[in-house]
Amino acid sequence: MNEAAEIKRAISQVKHDAKEERAVQRAFEDGQTAQLVGETLASCRLKILARRNAWERGWLDAEPKRET
Repeated sequence: MNEAAEIKRAISQVKHDAKEERAVQRAFEDGQTAQLVGETLASCRLKILARRNAWERGWLDAEPKRET
């Protein structure tokens, strides 16, 4: 692969990674919102594992803390 093609591929990968990072962050925030409006943990419909895990972490993060 020539140098220009390699640079183009690297730039494309960075853009893809940034887009996925934003999607994961959005899933986390959506999970928090879901918890706050009373949705159950089982209500997550995301299929991509990283996004689903982020949604669940967001849901758990927003869960009211119980005093012991």
